[in-house]
Amino acid sequence: MKKARINFSQVHFIVKKWTHPTVLGSGPISNYIRKNSKTLRRMYKSPLLTTVNPTFAFWFRTKYEKCSGLTFERVFMDLPDGGRLGLDKVSLNSKIYELPSAKQPIVLLFPGGNETTYATKIQTMCRQYLASGYGDVFVCNYRGKCNTPLRTPQLSFPFLHFNDVAAVVKFIEHKFPDRPILLTGDCFGANMVVDYIASEPCKYNSSIVGAVVHSIVWNSELSTSKLYQDPHFSLFIKPWATMIQKLLLYGKIESENVMASVSSKIGKDNFEVVRKLKIESPKDVAKLYKYGLFKFWDDIFTSKEEYMKEASSHNKVGSLNRPIVLINAADDPTAPVSLEDVDNFDKDPNLCFWFFGTGGHCGYVKTMFPTCTNYIDEVVVECAQLLLDFQKNR
Repeated sequence: MKKARINFSQVHFIVKKWTHPTVLGSGPISNYIRKNSKTLRRMYKSPLLTTVNPTFAFWFRTKYEKCSGLTFERVFMDLPDGGRLGLDKVSLNSKIYELPSAKQPIVLLFPGGNETTYATKIQTMCRQYLASGYGDVFVCNYRGKCNTPLRTPQLSFPFLHFNDVAAVVKFIEHKFPDRPILLTGDCFGANMVVDYIASEPCKYNSSIVGAVVHSIVWNSELSTSKLYQDPHFSLFIKPWATMIQKLLLYGKIESENVMASVSSKIGKDNFEVVRKLKIESPKDVAKLYKYGLFKFWDDIFTSKEEYMKEASSHNKVGSLNRPIVLINAADDPTAPVSLEDVDNFDKDPNLCFWFFGTGGHCGYVKTMFPTCTNYIDEVVVECAQLLLDFQKNR
C-alpha cells in the first residue's frame, strides 16, 4: 500500500474530516507497520464512521462496554520512599495456559488517570492481549488506588512518578529474568511509558523490547486549555479534581503522617477550606491551587512552565530509546496534537504515530448496541505483534 500523502501543515484540517487512518513518521518502525499492518489496509479501504460524539466517546464506553471472564491476582509492591503499588496479574477464566516460553513477552499495562484494573476499558485491553496468546499481563494500580493504601502525600500521575514505573519494571525483571517486557497504556499511563522509554535506565535495559500506547496527552498546556471548556470540564477535569481531593482528604490512608504532611504544607485553615470545597466550576479547581493543595509539588517543580514541560511527552521526541507506537485520534478533545508536533515526528527513528480521524479520547467506538465495542484494542495488540516482529527481524 502506498504511503498516504498528507500536507503536514494542514493535517488538522484534513484528518478531522478524513476517516482513513494513517501512520506518520519516516523511521524504520513506521515503515514496517505501514507496510505490514492488515488492520491499516482494511480500515483504509473501509473507514470507520463512528456516530458517537468524540467528547462523549469515553463516557459511552465506560457506561455501556462490558467485559467478563477475567480473574485477578494481586501483589503489593513496597517502594523505597514508603509508598505502595498494587500489581494485578490478569488471567482468562476459560483458558488454562501452559508455562509461557522464554521468548514470550510480559505485557505491563499502565492505566490512565483515575483508572484501575477494574475499569472496563482496561479489562477489554487485557482480554485482547490474553486472547491473542500473551500468557502474562500485569496492570499497575497506582498509589492510593484500587484498595491500595496511600502511604505518601504524592499523586499518581506520570510526571510525578517516573520512579514508580522503573520500580515496577525492575520487579517484573526479577520475577521473570529471561522474559522480554512490552509496555502499554493509555492517557496518563501512556505518558508514564513514554517518560520511561526516554529515560537513562531504559537505555541500558535490554529486557524492554518497546511500547504501544494510545490517547497520550501529548502537549499538556494545549490539553489544559481545551479541558476547561464545557462539556469537557464536566467529563474530565471535574472528576479528576474531585478524585484528587478525596484521595488526599478522605481516601483510605494507612499513615497519619500523610495527613499531617499535607496539612502542614498547605496550612490548617486552607486544609479545612479544601476539605469542604465542592468542585462545581473551573474556578473551584483554581481554588485547589489557591489554597495550596498542590504545594508539596514545590519540591519537584520550580514553576508552572517547568511542570508543563515535564508533563508534555512531545518534549521527549528525539530521545526515545526503544521503538514506540503512539495511537491518537484527531478529534480527541483532551489530548490534541499540534501542527508543530506533527512536523517533529520524523526527528525520532523510534517513533511511530498512528493517527485516526475519529475516536475521541480513549473511545474509538466501533459498535454501540446491544453492547458497545471498540476497535482500539485490536489495533493496539496488532501493533504490539508488529513491533515484536520488527525487533526480531532487525
